[in-house]
Amino acid sequence: QPILLKNAVVWDGQGNVLKHVDVYVEDGIIQKVEKNIKIQQDGRVKVVDVAGHVVGPGLVDMHSHMGVDSWPELDATQDTNEMTQPLTPFVRTLDAFNPSDKAIRIVSSGGVTTALVLPGSGNLMGGEAFAFKLRPKSTLSNEDMLVQANINPEQDTKWRWMKMACGENPKVSLSLGEAYLFRKELARAQALKQQQDDWCQAASLDPSARFDTAFPQDLSLESLVSLLRGEVLLNVHCYETHDIEAMVRHSLEFNFTISAFHHALDAYRIPTILRRAPNNITVATFADHWGYKKEAFQAIPEAPKILYDAGIPVALKSDHPVLNSQHLIFEAAKTTHYGLPAQEAFKAVTSVPANAIGLGHRIGSLKVGYDADLVIWDRDPLALGATPLQVFVDGVPLF
Repeated sequence: QPILLKNAVVWDGQGNVLKHVDVYVEDGIIQKVEKNIKIQQDGRVKVVDVAGHVVGPGLVDMHSHMGVDSWPELDATQDTNEMTQPLTPFVRTLDAFNPSDKAIRIVSSGGVTTALVLPGSGNLMGGEAFAFKLRPKSTLSNEDMLVQANINPEQDTKWRWMKMACGENPKVSLSLGEAYLFRKELARAQALKQQQDDWCQAASLDPSARFDTAFPQDLSLESLVSLLRGEVLLNVHCYETHDIEAMVRHSLEFNFTISAFHHALDAYRIPTILRRAPNNITVATFADHWGYKKEAFQAIPEAPKILYDAGIPVALKSDHPVLNSQHLIFEAAKTTHYGLPAQEAFKAVTSVPANAIGLGHRIGSLKVGYDADLVIWDRDPLALGATPLQVFVDGVPLF
């Protein structure tokens, strides 16, 4: 059913605050954002007077393990790390995601409408991640919950996502060995990519030729080859300066792009190293979660502000269930206490993570043509205790 939200204060996720505006939603898309929208009074459109409350885009959590680390947390519900070997770029969270995880509804009640569900950090190469809309489906189909469900790859980029990790969690023995294993596996993928390119070049020279060999393929390396081809957005769990620098070094050696460093509690100390990469790497971090292991001892709560001042995109995430993603907005609120401007803090849980996962043209902003993922807040979203009055995913009210 089409919905018209009247008398709203819109926080658009781009840093703008629009007062006394209406938001019209139809077919799961934001159709209008303007003053005094008129509709036919035929009962077809549901009109909601939000009475001056803030309406913003749904929150985007770009680091979650919901569905693979389901509630209640038991050994039987633990599907976060495939620990059979340190290099598992070929596994996929889509295949283990539990659509009946109780966290899905609880987290969405806090305003989170999209979550990038990552493998854990127990492996150097953890596997593929998937972006889910937190709108339960009667089919209980994981594929139906995907942000990219039913998109036409000829009309829109169908991104893939991968998780890698360095430092304490995946360390097999020493960091020396970590670096070698990264480079060894990337070299294998690089060799396969070259074989594929050579095969395709030969085929293009003589399309009528019959080849004695099939197109070179290896399922264990397929996702890594796609990373080297620029088809995968890479998310890397890394804390300390030397580990972050090593990953940047690997990316330059093998010519792949790092989309985001996750946690990265030391990143505020090395913006110049981050800038060695050809792209502006996002830092997806905590507001003030620290001290839980050696890697986390140099964290400071001013880090998001320092990174922002250095021109580094800052996203805030939950690492759910490490932090309950239901309270993701509180992460943003805390950063304002330590100097991050309010709208930048709000962007850190909306448009910045949306852009980092390649979906900033659809989610993370309240703009015409974007998905109708909306939150009506009971007060200033960055005020202590801010709680959604209603959450919409694709224009459908969840509560």
